[in-house]
Amino acid sequence: MKLEALRSVPLFRALKEGAARDLCELLSVHEVAAGSSICRRGEIGDSMYLIERGEVRISITDADGYDTTLAELRAGDFFGEMSLLASQPRAADATDNVH
Repeated sequence: MKLEALRSVPLFRALKEGAARDLCELLSVHEVAAGSSICRRGEIGDSMYLIERGEVRISITDADGYDTTLAELRAGDFFGEMSLLASQPRAADATDNVH
């Protein structure tokens, strides 16, 4: 991952240069096929995601069985940090957003 992509996330913007470079070395890049699932509600959250390009739809199935979009995220956005930091299951589904 490129340093400028990491710096686009407010959470990491204040990192010193060396720490930001070290963090970049720990990150892995995953290509996701159009329309495919990235993570599912209820899964253990052991990672967070930074969107370098494309779009991601965050959604849940409500009590009536309807699929409800909570957010549509784009390049520079991130998600998954809450379950990672709180050691809680994922609260929503994340899917590659195809138009």
